[in-house]
Amino acid sequence: MCKLYKQASSESGSIIVYIFAAIAIFGVLTFTLTSGTKESVTAADIQKTSSLIKSDLELIQNAIQECVLMYPDPIDLNSDGNINTTDNPNPPYPLYPATPPATLPLNYGTPSEVIENIVCPGQYVIDDTTKIFDGDIGRFFSILNNGDYTVKYFTDAGPPSVIRIEISSNNSSVIWSESMNRIEQMLDSSNIGPAGSIEINSSGSCATNGCLYYYIKR
Repeated sequence: MCKLYKQASSESGSIIVYIFAAIAIFGVLTFTLTSGTKESVTAADIQKTSSLIKSDLELIQNAIQECVLMYPDPIDLNSDGNINTTDNPNPPYPLYPATPPATLPLNYGTPSEVIENIVCPGQYVIDDTTKIFDGDIGRFFSILNNGDYTVKYFTDAGPPSVIRIEISSNNSSVIWSESMNRIEQMLDSSNIGPAGSIEINSSGSCATNGCLYYYIKR
């Protein structure tokens, strides 16, 4: 009887050991699979985000070039009899609609402006309600208007032959920082702006999440 009791106890102990071993193996396996999935999703998100931002940058550049081709003549925007940099530092490139207390009918861009508001100077004189990025004419951003990003346009930033597009993320994330690096690698092929056609800026208002500067040459 004692022998049978010892045998049963031994078998019970062995079963408990097997159960704990199985739990441990299952935990390791679950962690490994979960980690792998997270890494794959992150890589996929980075690829998707960088591709969509690149597509939107191309949309912006094409829309600006279309404005210049359709309305190529500089405009005397302040009606002083002279067409000069007081009207537009980069004629006939787009500007923002006037916002009081602006001294011109149009302005060059301020920290509070967003690119969706830019207008074609020549077209603005004809119809001051028309914006370059208007859903009525079929121009839609793929990702830059989803609330996660702020996009600004500066026509007087740096050399007079350069237009700057500034993209910043409203949230700090690995996806954004890695996407900036990937876009920089894809597009930085010519010496247009101060640091090429594109650069990452991490100073001033861009210190928190970083900004992507994209330069368009006149």
